[in-house]
Amino acid sequence: MGAVPYEVVIGAELSDRATAAFPEFETVERGKGRTVLRGSVDPAALQSIVARIDDMGLVLTELRQLGG
Repeated sequence: MGAVPYEVVIGAELSDRATAAFPEFETVERGKGRTVLRGSVDPAALQSIVARIDDMGLVLTELRQLGG
């Protein structure tokens, strides 16, 4: 399966340095205590992305597959 578009919402306002840890995504919103990232990744890569979020001590508040 190819890349699928996802939206990831993290429960913190991430710095540019922190968002650089997620080169698969672009930052589409930052503020109000959250950061919204969007991008297309292979579904198998999601496990490593979620692990990265956890390793950084961040709270994943939402993960959605977007219609494409």
